[in-house]
This record gives sequence, C-alpha cells and structure tokens, in this order.
Amino acid sequence: MFKGGKGVRIDGTCTGAGGGGGGGTIVTLSLPDDAMTRVDIPSTAQQGSYLFIVKSTLSDGATATFLASSARDGIAGSVVRTSSSPAIGGEEIQLDWQANNVPQLYHSVLRTVPIPTLVEYQVNIRTWM
Repeated sequence: MFKGGKGVRIDGTCTGAGGGGGGGTIVTLSLPDDAMTRVDIPSTAQQGSYLFIVKSTLSDGATATFLASSARDGIAGSVVRTSSSPAIGGEEIQLDWQANNVPQLYHSVLRTVPIPTLVEYQVNIRTWM
C-alpha cells in the first residue's frame, strides 16, 4: 500500500538476501529541519512488522535502524531504535507509529545550526510478505 505524499519518492525494490520479503523496498523521504513534522513512510500499512534501515543522503548525515510492529489497525505500533548515529550537524532521527496511521519518520534532535532546506533520507523497508 503506497501512502506517500509531498516529499516522498520510491526509488525501487532491492533484491537479494533478507526476510520473506526479499531485500526490501527503498524509498527517499525529505524531512524538514524541525521536530514537529512527521513524514509517512510509503509502502507500509497500519499493521504488520517491519525493519527500517535509514540513512541520510549526505555523507555525514544521521543514520538509524528501527524494528516496528503493530498487530491491528486502531492501536499504536511498538517501535525500537536498535542502533543510531547522529549527523555531524547534530540531528537525530526517530520513528513513530501512532494509532490509525502508518509508521512515520521525524527529527528528534535538530541540527545545531539550522538549515533552511529539507534533509533527505533513504529508507530500506523490510517486511514479511
């Protein structure tokens, strides 16, 4: 299910080793440099289990890995950040899964020097199909 929107681009599907879903789907998300805006992760649903591998398109950008699961629509998903590293500019990323929504990515810590642009992240989405 594609639930993309403004600032979302699907780059393609990976092939290779991985769970039952193969190598995953790679999407690019553009996050504003604020802690308020959450961006829907396309190719996800309101229920299921996912592994998200996130990296900035900048060579010194933030990176993180998340595990997330929700058993059914109407309840918030459980999210665990299994590893992460902040960007050289200080920003960090986080995943949120609110009830009746798909997983969303956002900046939990902002850059020490604000930038007037969007920060792009590639997200490898893996799930059991």
